Amino acid sequence: VAAPWAQTWLRYHLALGFQRVYIFLDKGDEPELEAELKRFEPAVRLVKSTPEYRDRWWGGVCGDDAGCARANDPEQQLLPGIGVHTESEHMARQMLYAVRAGALAAQAGASWLVHMDADELVHLPGRTLRGAAQAFFADVGPSVTHVTFLNDEVAPASADKRVSVPFTEPWTFKRNILLNSQEQKQMERRQIGYFSGKQAVHVQRWAKATGQPVLPDHVTSYSYNLECTVNKPACTERMQDISTVFPEVPAERVQILMAHSTARILHYGATTLEQFARRVAMRKIGASFDPAEASEDRKALFKSSEEKWWPSQEYPGGQFWREMYDVLSGELNSGGSADKKATLKKSLDLYKQVVLLPPSRGDVDRLLKAGVLQDMSGVATGVKKLMEELGKCVEAGKAEVECARLPEGQAMDAALSGKGGAAEEKGPTEGSTPKVKLTKCMHRGPHPEPQNVAPHFYCDLSEAECCNLLSSSLWRWEKRSLGYKWYSRLEWWGPGLEWPSSGPDFDVEEFRTLVRWLKEAGKDPAQVNSPEFSAALAKMEGGFEALMSQGGQEGQDLLKEVSEVLALVMAQAPPPEEPVETTEDGTPMDAKFWKLEIAQATDGFDPEDFEEFAQSLTPEVRGNEIAALKAYYAHVKQNYREDL
Repeated sequence: VAAPWAQTWLRYHLALGFQRVYIFLDKGDEPELEAELKRFEPAVRLVKSTPEYRDRWWGGVCGDDAGCARANDPEQQLLPGIGVHTESEHMARQMLYAVRAGALAAQAGASWLVHMDADELVHLPGRTLRGAAQAFFADVGPSVTHVTFLNDEVAPASADKRVSVPFTEPWTFKRNILLNSQEQKQMERRQIGYFSGKQAVHVQRWAKATGQPVLPDHVTSYSYNLECTVNKPACTERMQDISTVFPEVPAERVQILMAHSTARILHYGATTLEQFARRVAMRKIGASFDPAEASEDRKALFKSSEEKWWPSQEYPGGQFWREMYDVLSGELNSGGSADKKATLKKSLDLYKQVVLLPPSRGDVDRLLKAGVLQDMSGVATGVKKLMEELGKCVEAGKAEVECARLPEGQAMDAALSGKGGAAEEKGPTEGSTPKVKLTKCMHRGPHPEPQNVAPHFYCDLSEAECCNLLSSSLWRWEKRSLGYKWYSRLEWWGPGLEWPSSGPDFDVEEFRTLVRWLKEAGKDPAQVNSPEFSAALAKMEGGFEALMSQGGQEGQDLLKEVSEVLALVMAQAPPPEEPVETTEDGTPMDAKFWKLEIAQATDGFDPEDFEEFAQSLTPEVRGNEIAALKAYYAHVKQNYREDL
């Protein structure tokens, strides 16, 4: 980023009370930016990702030489899996920077560590800006080890706006879609960026509980289960079987706060078309961690750990990213001016569809009233006021860090609390320090009495919002790595719960007999093509919904057998009589095929889960059932978060 951008970002977060900022320059040398960052020493620790740095921390272990990696470096726990990707995948480098930041923070005795990008701000509604972060972390209590700050996404009004520093401009934001009701999701489907939030970890509590260094599980979160973090492919393979339950991580070791009401991330990820185009360029293949993109040198260096290499993972909405990249590439590569003009128009049209606010003021007001959008102009007012105050302080001859950290208790203007416009939630009065009210998900499933279904999680939301948030498939990997088990469709919760079947009358023995007949008959291609097999398969599909409501170990075992039947059907199914579109390798791509593939790869095809994912697709793709199903299958198959 440019120097003024970095200055505003640093001043803001130092004023919040963050004591140290570890900044990693991925390009190595950036003289103008370096000069600006050095003005914030000693609060800023600048690390340049030079070839020497990468050899020292990301290379092969070669003894005690000062320029070589060592076996006890914390990076060595992740390098067998992501080391092959460090030249080709920016997220692999981000994760390794997070490891080094965790080691530096531990050495410095730091408490909380947050992994953030330069286009994000920590927003703490209702608090005095000065020292707000320290007050927030103090308020969450002594047992919380991780805080997930859910993110809201910027929604520009125009594609023509030119912005040098986005944090001082008034913006409207899209509320995180995971918190929206179905009605709200129907009202506003446009979403860009991400919605899993960014996580903070308490470095000292984690070290005391586990004796292990802080390791990221991905760029947005930290590890709860080191076994799954250091060998993700093996863990993912085990998760293919929904009956697999990992050893439960003790709840006293990991306590996670899911925050949005009292703390969140504001993501300024697409304030201009130019900024949006840069994001698209990073996703040109629609997937991440693709071994085919890795250099031969990195492949050779990590050949011995090839079984641990992270496989290619589809971006959420990967088909959309590929489409956008094709459009923008066409704009750059087209020959005549007429072609450029046509391609530019197409890229602008797509940008308007998925990023910009609706053109009608009436539609914007309707979405603001419904809570789908939020007027966050108060944040810009507070940041501008802060920049004016700190600018005067620096002009008077004081150092940047000294100015940002004014004496405790010194009053600031009410504007610095960051309170927004009409749709921004109400907060306590200026100068107060509200305690964070924590809720648990205690009422979920058919059991009438309250029970703690997610013992590792708190929320700063209502209980209903907390339960709905935690039920999202987005957290399934985390929950399973903590030892959570499957109870029924979309329901993955802590072990040992009372969860009676709530489905219709269901003859388990009859269904089991049917499935096992299909398993035997499915080994014979002639049987697969017979009317008897088709009728039995239709009967099994008819009972599938009831099976999904069955729950318990018996239901899990049956689901595993159903998956085996589906695998046999897919392996021996004859070409369809009607010609259909196929993939490059000739596989039929009709809607039934994709639904069966999805049912085989996950815990069943669920329309609600599919609808949630489809919101990240363009309207054109959403309107094409086969294209949307294909994108959804790639998502659940390749993205480790979506629990194969």
